[in-house]
Amino acid sequence: APSNDVAAGPQTGVPNLPVVAERSEPKSKSKSTEKRPSPMPPRPRPRAPSNDVAAKSKSTDRRVMARIRRRKRKLCARNAKNRNTWTGAEVLHSIPNNSTPKEPFSYDLRRGGNFKVFPNVLEKERLANIAQEILNCGLFRQYSVQAQDEPRLHFLAHEKATDDFADTQPGYSYAQVSAKARPLKKLPLLEALAKELADKLGVKSWNIGVNPVLYRGSNDSMGEHADDDQGEELILCLVVSSPKGGARRVRISPKAKGSEAEDEDECIDLMMSEGDAYLMDGKMQEFYFHSVPKTKDTVATDDGSYRLSIVFRTGRDCSLSQDSGQPCENLSPKA
Repeated sequence: APSNDVAAGPQTGVPNLPVVAERSEPKSKSKSTEKRPSPMPPRPRPRAPSNDVAAKSKSTDRRVMARIRRRKRKLCARNAKNRNTWTGAEVLHSIPNNSTPKEPFSYDLRRGGNFKVFPNVLEKERLANIAQEILNCGLFRQYSVQAQDEPRLHFLAHEKATDDFADTQPGYSYAQVSAKARPLKKLPLLEALAKELADKLGVKSWNIGVNPVLYRGSNDSMGEHADDDQGEELILCLVVSSPKGGARRVRISPKAKGSEAEDEDECIDLMMSEGDAYLMDGKMQEFYFHSVPKTKDTVATDDGSYRLSIVFRTGRDCSLSQDSGQPCENLSPKA
């Protein structure tokens, strides 16, 4: 035991030396000022040329039109409840750059309904002329929901509307908004486009109306909603102009949330550029929302550029005597 060793004194044959604390020698100036050679940077690992070429061609030769994520429900160990997660985004559809496929991309949604994507529907010159006609028409209105201005401007045009806006007119009613129509004949380029698209899709007429929508800047958007207020059967949206021709996301997401969510539910992002169009059917509106989220990357606020789209709808007719909007001549981006 240590106590016995201490009591017995030092071991036999071992000199009893005093304990001296170690001193650290002062560093010489020559050592402190001496420059050490910097370590060699690690050499980059060489990459296979074939992978670089493949990656480059993949990113530049094709345009992504749609991406998809799928819901995966996982059991949480902490509270034994299902937790909704989403898989990483995968490319659902892409096309070669500078090409116009003969057939649209069509997708049947898991819960029901269908949408189609039509790339490069119109040439740029015609798009620019239609955009100029709409932006200069002076018909845009500001509508409000729950005393809050909608983050966009729009108006309704209809082939049966008359010149006297005070009269009862064809209209479109949703949420707390009542939009009376203006005569479609006042915009001859838009009128010709509406008839042309109706003929191509086998539609007799856009009896709910033709609805130009203006997103003035990055703060303008469209929240989750379904076009189901007037028994919509077909909803066609054409992007007429976008800042620098870039794409802006249109999101399709299931209405089912929380406990009603199911595995393999889809969340789809359509990347719509100038001249692209997408078509939704009425069945899709029963199970899915669509939206135009805010995207500061693709919508400029300082160069006078806008995102202008036109929505064409068929469904149940509606006549309105009152309009809930206000005229809006200032099309500048809203802060």
